[in-house]
Parts: sequence; C-alpha cells; structure tokens
Amino acid sequence: MSLKNCLVVLWVYILYVLGIWFFLSGYLLKRIVVHQNSTGIVNIRTNINCENIVYLQNITENFDRNEEKTSLSQSASNKDYLKRFDRAIIIVIDALRFDFLQDSIPKIPYEKFYLNKMPIFKQMIEKNKDNALLFRLTADPPTTTLQRIKGLTTGSLPTFIDVSLNFASSEITEDNLIRQMNALDKRIVFMGDDTWDNLFPNTFHRSFPFPSFNVKDLDTVDDGILQHLFVEMEKNDSDVIIAHFLGVDHCGHRFGPRHPEMTRKLQQMDKVISNVIERLKNDTVLVVLGDHGMTESGDHGGDSVQEVSTALFFYSRNKLSNHKFIDIIPTVAQVDIVPTLSLLLGLPIPFSNLGKVITPLFTLNFKETCFDDETDAAIASALSTAENAIQVQRYLHAYRQMSKKLHQDQSHKLFRLAVSLTSEIIPVIAFLGVMSYKYCVKSQTVSSVCIKYGTFFVCMLTSLRWWLNIVSPNIVDRILKGNEVILTRAALLTSIVMFIIILIYPILTEKPWEVPSKEIYCGSFASLLFVVLQILYLVAGDALSPAIMLMSFSVILFAILIQFSFDGSESEIWTDIIILSLLSRHWFYATAHQSTFTSIQWDAAFLLNHKEIHSYTLSGALVVINTFSSFIFHGLAVPGILILRDSFYVTTHSMVRLHMKYLLSFGIKLLGTVIASFVLRRHLMVWKIFSPKLIYEVIGVIITMLSVSFSHYFMIKVTSMYHKLIRMNLNQMFTSKDK
Repeated sequence: MSLKNCLVVLWVYILYVLGIWFFLSGYLLKRIVVHQNSTGIVNIRTNINCENIVYLQNITENFDRNEEKTSLSQSASNKDYLKRFDRAIIIVIDALRFDFLQDSIPKIPYEKFYLNKMPIFKQMIEKNKDNALLFRLTADPPTTTLQRIKGLTTGSLPTFIDVSLNFASSEITEDNLIRQMNALDKRIVFMGDDTWDNLFPNTFHRSFPFPSFNVKDLDTVDDGILQHLFVEMEKNDSDVIIAHFLGVDHCGHRFGPRHPEMTRKLQQMDKVISNVIERLKNDTVLVVLGDHGMTESGDHGGDSVQEVSTALFFYSRNKLSNHKFIDIIPTVAQVDIVPTLSLLLGLPIPFSNLGKVITPLFTLNFKETCFDDETDAAIASALSTAENAIQVQRYLHAYRQMSKKLHQDQSHKLFRLAVSLTSEIIPVIAFLGVMSYKYCVKSQTVSSVCIKYGTFFVCMLTSLRWWLNIVSPNIVDRILKGNEVILTRAALLTSIVMFIIILIYPILTEKPWEVPSKEIYCGSFASLLFVVLQILYLVAGDALSPAIMLMSFSVILFAILIQFSFDGSESEIWTDIIILSLLSRHWFYATAHQSTFTSIQWDAAFLLNHKEIHSYTLSGALVVINTFSSFIFHGLAVPGILILRDSFYVTTHSMVRLHMKYLLSFGIKLLGTVIASFVLRRHLMVWKIFSPKLIYEVIGVIITMLSVSFSHYFMIKVTSMYHKLIRMNLNQMFTSKDK
C-alpha cells in the first residue's frame, strides 16, 4: 500500500474521530463533581417552642439572599440535637420491582410467579401501623446497579454517559453517606455485591464481598450474606450493617420474572426480612429497598416504569411516625433516602445531595410540645426540611461558583454542537472527493468461487458441546467434572491459534504459481472468514449461534449473486457495498440486539468461566464482540467484493476506494443520527431513544473502521507473500538454468 493511500485513509479516520469527539463532548454532558464535605452537627431541634419558630422564620427570610447567610445550622446551638436511631440495618434487594411486594390476584397466568410472594411487608403494616412505613421508590435512569449505589449514597443524579462506568468501578470521591459515617467513627459492616468494596475501599469495619457479575449464579452471594448477617446482628461492635442481595436480579437476567426460580428467590427474601425483624433491637431502624426494577425480560438500565419502580420499607420497634397515608402508598425519589437516613442517624447530609427528606419520618422528632399534635408535627417536619434546604442551597451555590471557573467555550454548547455537525459533514465530503478518482479495472469472469474451508477439530468440539447438551446432565458432570466450559475454551483457543497461523502465513499452498491467483486470494480470504465466523459462533452462545450460521449463509448467497450479476460498471460496486452495509445492520437486529442498553447480552462475559469474571477487559471484549459481531464479520467481508470480481491486479487502489465507499455508507447513517440527536436534543425521549442510538452508531462505525482496516491489511499481506513466493520460484528457476 503506497504512502499516499495510507495518508488518505489516515486523514479520513482522523476527521471521523474528531467529528465524533466534538459532537459527543458537547452532547453528552458530564456532571461536575464538587469535592466538598458537609461538616458540623446536625441541627434537628427537638423542642417545639417559640425559639424554633423564630429560627424557621429567619431561614425563610434569608434563604433567597446571600447563600452564606443560610448556613445558620452550623453556628446554632446544638444542645437540643437528637438523632432518632443509634443503629441501622440496610438491606438492598437488587432489582426488587415494586409489584413484587403487591398482594393482589394474578390477572395473567405468569404473574403468579412473582405476586403475593413477599407478604411480610403487608403483615407488618397491618400489625404495626405506627412502626412500619412503605413507599414506592422511583429510581433515576440509568437503572444500572453502580449508578444506583452512587445515588443511594451521595444523593446525586447521574448523567446518561455514566452508564459506561458500570464496570470496573472506581472509588467515589464526592461526599457520601459512608464517608459521613466514618467521619463520626461509626462502624460499618458490609456484605454482598462486591461493587460496594470497589466504590468504598478501606472504609468498612468488616467486609464480606462476593463476585457480582455472574448472572447465572442465583445463590452464592445470597447464601454468603446469610452466613454473616444474623451473626453480625448479635454483635455489638457495629453501628450500620449493609447487606446487598443479588439473587432476584440474577434470576431476572437468567430466567426473567415469569419463572418458578423467581418465586423461590422472592420467598427466600421474604423469610430473610422476617428473621431480621424478629432479631431487631429497640434502638435500630430497618431499611429495606431495591436499587431498581426490571422489565418482563428481566433486564434493566433504561427508564421504563418497570425499571425505575422499586420499593422502600422502614421498620422499627419504636413508633416511627404518626402520619396517616389512608390507603395510598406514597411515592418518593430514590435520592430522598440520603438526607432521610442522614438525619435519622444524626449525620450531616452529604454535600452533593439533591434529595429531600421524607418528612413523615420526622413528625415525632420532638420532646416537648406547646401546640396541638398536628401543629407540632408540622413544625418538626419543617425543621428537618429546613436542614435539608440549607444543605441543597450550599451545594447549588458551590456548583455555580465552580461552573464560573470553567473555560468560556464550555458554556457555548450550541456552538460546539454546530461545529461538531460541520466536522461530521467534512468526512462525507472527503469521501466523495476520494471517490472522484477513476482507476482502470480489468474485468474478467470468475470461473469458480473457493470459500470453503473447514477445520475438523474445531467442528468436532463445537458439535460435541451440542451432543453433551442432549444427554443426561449427570453424565456431563461426570465427564467434565463440573467444568462445563472446557469444550468452549478448547474450541475458542483452537480458533484463535488458527487465526494467528493464517495471519502469519496466509497462502494455503506451497506452490502458488501452479494455482490461478484468484483462487489464492479466494482461499486465503475464505479461511480468514471461516475462523472469524467460528469465534463469533462461540461468543454468540447456544441460543444465537443459529443466527450466526444464517448470517454466514446470507454472505455466501451474496457472493453467488456477485458472480452472476457483474457487468463491469461502477454502479455494480456501489450496489454491492450498499447490500453488504444493509446486511450488517440487518444481522445486528437478527441476532437479538437492539440500540438499547437493556438488550446487551451479558452472558457472553461468562463464556470462559461460568462462575466469576477474572478479567473485566476480556469479559468486556467478549460482550463487544457479541454485540457487534455483524459489523465485524461484514467489515472483514468487504474485500470479497473485489476478489469475486477478479480485481486482484488493482488491489491497492481498488481496496482503498472500496474501503472509503463502505465507510461512507456508515458515515451517512452516522451523520443522520447526529443531526437527529442535535435537532431533538430537547425531546422527551432523548435519553431513552436518540442517545442510545447515537452511542451504538458511534461504536458501530469504530468497529467497522477496525474490521475493514484489518481486512485491508490482510489482503496486503496475502499480496506481499504471494509476490514473494513467485519471486523465489523465479529465482530458483533462473538458478537452475544457470547451472
């Protein structure tokens, strides 16, 4: 490949990347983290008297003035401060959808698997109305576990792009509940989802983390928690116990909510909560909540009602509230838990919190009364709300001050978006310019197509996996000794070794001069596609491997179509490119993928180990390959358009043109998506529909760039080795003649 062609390709790639980066930097907003911590003693005044009424009046009068004047709570007297509880037990049930708690008659047969399976909540409310409170909890999207844990501890709202941080999480640096507990020397015991250990390293008095990403394992995490939970409750050396159960979530991912396993897990959680309540002490508050819900397919991550709707339950042996909800279950935001728990435990509210206190829990927050009960309750609620309002006001003031320090061009988002749109159009114009060059192509008729190549060992391993799935599971366990992925590993490793060998020595015959050159190219190219297809087949899993096979058949039919329809015109090349591009998009959806985060097939991450993830990088790569397998395969198949048209004599120039044309078909689609996202950036469904679509299009273009570039490199490798072997043969012939 000449230097000129390399520079053209590199230039177009740079324009693409710059255009994408410019647009996303202005479109996908990121929240600025304020690194300040709340300090001081919580100002919940417990005597309902004139002094407190004056205090509330001063706050009201000064609230909209200088923000610094509203920080009255830090300088006020603290002799009458009172926290409601000394100890808390927080139970997080991952993916606890609100209707899992409902006591109702199933209207649809499959509802029987999850309705009426957790009666403990209804029983406690009916039995102890003043000691138990139930709320419908609304989570903020994205409804992924890591973002919800951040919301539950910081009280902040995530941005859309934060969903990309759901794996390999790092320490939370902004103020949070855990940090405030540690600042007041409260001893925290944690057990369950190991995500907490990554977010809050070296902060727990004792920690019992368990691997969280094996969605096929329904019991390891939950059973591990049960080994420690009740033992820790009996000890007196902890102030807060946090238990994060994962069985319900994993059951949803593996089977969905319409399955008997969901019944078993919900009943297990019901029994756990019942046992915790029996052992609860008088100075302890029990908090049971879900981090998010799930769809009918068991997925989560979006903003549907089923995904954002979960539950929040408070229970104490002491009276919690005198607030009466009649028969209506109130709805609160998930971030409201942060200020509520802070004040209940006597903690400063985390600095970045945007939630509001759940006031029914503070209607009893007084010792002395001077009015009627309703007035006293209103004043007590107002005091807790005032503390919350002051904290939010301080945070907003700090956020505004920090925003002023940003570079001026960061505030001109519309200008940035306009520039990025222009940057996206430039590559399209550049492609059209490259296409204007005309190269002479000598057309010949292809006599045969050689794209059949098989490896008996890989096919045998793959077939053996299917045969073993048919026989008795006991026999399989005896043969494999519990290591059910050994055949998958062997098949994948063999395919990778074959892939490397083909890259090192792509010519399949020792005497290429005795074989028509078109068959040399065809054989090498078909071998590469077969090995890649085998890898994609394994990564797709048992359920989707038939779709991968059908995808390969469609490409074979496309190759046959090329042979019988070629008339030598330039329009034929464009037709082939458009068909191949459309096929890549068709098979993206035909392999059960969608442009939504809830459709990601996480099972691929456990291809090499069904029990736990040893490498997030490898598991992430497997998920990407699974999701964009269609883009990878069809990108690698692009050179076949030239090979089947017998255009190998002009491979260098034709490959560059073909490369640019194929990317142009994706660039136009990306440009349309960018324009739609820009125009509809204020649309109600922008974060549910348009933004995920934009992210998928960007990743699809990048994957296509890489796969097409690799196929280009491979064809150059074949050409180079082919010419090298021809020269070696000619040298040997001349040497023999000389002798």
